[in-house]
Amino acid sequence: MNPEILFKRIDQVCIVVRDLQKTIEHYWNHFGIGPWKIFLFEEPILREMTIKGEPAKYKMHVAMCQMENVYLEIIQPLSGNTLYKEFLEEKGEGLHHLGFFVENLDEEMKRFEAKGFRALQTGRFQGGGFAYLDTQEEFGTLFELIERSRPRNTPIRVWPENESEEQHPPEGR
Repeated sequence: MNPEILFKRIDQVCIVVRDLQKTIEHYWNHFGIGPWKIFLFEEPILREMTIKGEPAKYKMHVAMCQMENVYLEIIQPLSGNTLYKEFLEEKGEGLHHLGFFVENLDEEMKRFEAKGFRALQTGRFQGGGFAYLDTQEEFGTLFELIERSRPRNTPIRVWPENESEEQHPPEGR
């Protein structure tokens, strides 16, 4: 009997850091990885937040860079109790999770909960949301289910400011 295929590809790789700006500058200056779209996720953009099943409030800076068909995501926690803060305290900076895009977060959460993977941290934003699954012990990292926002969230800035994705297309890296 073949297993049910739940993921067809990894859509996102995330690294949690203490200093987002320093990190994206490092990636740009040493490897030409960028440009970076930078977001501030906090209320009211980020809502219905939970941590380990309890209501929560937190905020974070997020930088995204598309590299072919995978997004490199950098997260710097800013406030509140989060899995990111716990990770930094316990392990330091590094690879935090793998992200998978899903069409319907609620439906996928039901499917994963039925398989024994509960949500450790969740949040909603316009037309989308995310849930980090309790997969660390079994798979060595967290899995994130991501229902992409519709319309897309607008970055607060792009770095470097004078660069564009057209000048550095993802295929070129």
